[in-house]
Amino acid sequence: NGASPLYVASQEGHTEVVDVLVKAGADVHQATTKEKCSVPLGIAAKNGHTETVQRLLKAGANVNRQNKNGDVPLGIAAQNGHTETVQRLLEAGANVNHQNKDGASPLYVASQEGHTEVV
Repeated sequence: NGASPLYVASQEGHTEVVDVLVKAGADVHQATTKEKCSVPLGIAAKNGHTETVQRLLKAGANVNRQNKNGDVPLGIAAQNGHTETVQRLLEAGANVNHQNKDGASPLYVASQEGHTEVV
């Protein structure tokens, strides 16, 4: 399915496995062929795995990396209501004004999904 071991570990929130893979040289920017060409940071943000997000950022993951729909980790986390993950991404310099290919910002998608705690 095109998912790297780092992607799968990030998806499941297995932070210790992420650490081992990164230390072994895993590419934090390798996109999968599914999930809209998502990268490990994007899938960790989608699932609200804040500690994993932090480790990937520390390993050099691009906080503003877009998938093929123009979504960035901040927008993905906001859309799914992951307040703590949103906070960590903002602290790492995520672009709060980014708009995906549909013109939707993180604030818009959080509001659209009813995640007032993120707004």
